[in-house]
Parts: sequence; structure tokens; C-alpha cells
Amino acid sequence: MKGESVPAEKPIRTGMFFDQDKHCRRSIRLRYYDYGQEGAYFVTICAHNKKCMFGEIVDGEMILNEPGHIIQKWWQALY
Repeated sequence: MKGESVPAEKPIRTGMFFDQDKHCRRSIRLRYYDYGQEGAYFVTICAHNKKCMFGEIVDGEMILNEPGHIIQKWWQALY
């Protein structure tokens, strides 16, 4: 019904502690640089628990597995 109040849900507590010194990251982006322009950029893809999901490194060379080849294919299709 219009104008009727609805009780708010209680926040969910996860039991996790937020340490501002540990979790507060500072941006390393250049303040006035236009990141929308063309150029070379370094991109990092992180996996949960640093799991090697896209292949393995052998003698300093990345050997892609099937998911790694799929990601490489679509990444290269971007440009």
C-alpha cells in the first residue's frame, strides 16, 4: 500500500574483520592521465587463492591449458 513503511532487514554479519591498514589500497593511476586513450596497458587477472587456472609456467614460459587458450583467443579478439 502506498505510503506504508516496510521494516528494514538486519545486516548480515560475516564474522570477518576489516583491517583498514591491510585492506586500504591506494590508487597507482596517474591523476590526470586519460586511460581511455589508445596505448599499451598491463592487465593482471587474479584467480581465487592464486590458483593456476590457465596453464603452468615451465622453464620460465607460460604453457596454456584449454581454458588459457580460450581466454587468449577472446583477449586477442579485443584488438
